Amino acid sequence: MGYTTIISERVGDVAVISLNRPDTLNALNLALT
Repeated sequence: MGYTTIISERVGDVAVISLNRPDTLNALNLALT
């Protein structure tokens, strides 16, 4: 359960960064596929 919370928080941080940096969002998409 604790890990899920940590992952969710990190994903939230990444999402905010990605919204501010399109290049980061593109890199994240490539990493997920």
